[in-house]
Amino acid sequence: MTELWGVLTRHFPEFASGFFITVRLVAISFVIAMGIGITVAALRIAPARPLRWLGTTYVEIFRNIPLLV
Repeated sequence: MTELWGVLTRHFPEFASGFFITVRLVAISFVIAMGIGITVAALRIAPARPLRWLGTTYVEIFRNIPLLV
Protein backbone atom coordinates (compact mmCIF):
# COMPACT_ATOMS: atom_id res chain seq x y z
CA MET A 1 0.00 0.00 0.00
CA THR A 2 2.81 2.42 0.80
CA GLU A 3 4.40 1.68 -2.58
CA LEU A 4 1.22 2.70 -4.37
CA TRP A 5 0.97 5.88 -2.33
CA GLY A 6 4.60 6.68 -3.13
CA VAL A 7 3.99 6.26 -6.85
CA LEU A 8 0.87 8.44 -6.70
CA THR A 9 2.59 11.23 -4.80
CA ARG A 10 5.70 11.13 -6.98
CA HIS A 11 3.76 11.28 -10.22
CA PHE A 12 0.89 13.53 -9.14
CA PRO A 13 1.77 16.34 -11.60
CA GLU A 14 1.53 13.89 -14.52
CA PHE A 15 -1.79 12.51 -13.27
CA ALA A 16 -3.18 16.02 -12.78
CA SER A 17 -2.03 17.07 -16.25
CA GLY A 18 -3.69 14.03 -17.83
CA PHE A 19 -6.89 14.67 -15.89
CA PHE A 20 -7.13 18.29 -17.02
CA ILE A 21 -6.42 17.31 -20.65
CA THR A 22 -9.24 14.76 -20.41
CA VAL A 23 -11.65 17.34 -18.95
CA ARG A 24 -10.73 19.79 -21.73
CA LEU A 25 -11.33 17.14 -24.43
CA VAL A 26 -14.70 16.24 -22.89
CA ALA A 27 -15.77 19.90 -22.87
CA ILE A 28 -14.72 20.46 -26.49
CA SER A 29 -16.43 17.23 -27.60
CA PHE A 30 -19.61 18.20 -25.75
CA VAL A 31 -19.78 21.60 -27.46
CA ILE A 32 -19.21 20.07 -30.91
CA ALA A 33 -21.77 17.29 -30.29
CA MET A 34 -24.39 19.78 -29.08
CA GLY A 35 -23.84 21.95 -32.16
CA ILE A 36 -24.21 19.00 -34.53
CA GLY A 37 -27.18 17.63 -32.59
CA ILE A 38 -29.07 20.92 -32.59
CA THR A 39 -28.38 21.40 -36.30
CA VAL A 40 -29.59 17.92 -37.22
CA ALA A 41 -32.66 18.28 -34.99
CA ALA A 42 -33.51 21.57 -36.71
CA LEU A 43 -33.10 19.90 -40.10
CA ARG A 44 -35.41 17.05 -39.09
CA ILE A 45 -38.26 19.43 -38.20
CA ALA A 46 -37.66 21.92 -41.02
CA PRO A 47 -40.67 22.72 -43.20
CA ALA A 48 -38.70 22.18 -46.42
CA ARG A 49 -38.70 18.57 -47.59
CA PRO A 50 -35.06 18.50 -48.82
CA LEU A 51 -33.84 19.70 -45.41
CA ARG A 52 -35.91 17.07 -43.60
CA TRP A 53 -34.52 14.44 -45.98
CA LEU A 54 -30.96 15.59 -45.25
CA GLY A 55 -31.48 15.43 -41.48
CA THR A 56 -33.19 12.05 -41.65
CA THR A 57 -30.46 10.64 -43.90
CA TYR A 58 -27.77 11.77 -41.47
CA VAL A 59 -29.56 10.17 -38.51
CA GLU A 60 -30.28 6.92 -40.32
CA ILE A 61 -26.70 6.55 -41.54
CA PHE A 62 -25.29 6.87 -38.02
CA ARG A 63 -28.09 4.79 -36.52
CA ASN A 64 -27.35 1.88 -38.88
CA ILE A 65 -23.55 1.86 -38.68
CA PRO A 66 -23.53 -0.83 -35.91
CA LEU A 67 -25.65 -3.10 -38.11
CA LEU A 68 -23.28 -2.63 -41.04
CA VAL A 69 -20.21 -3.34 -38.95
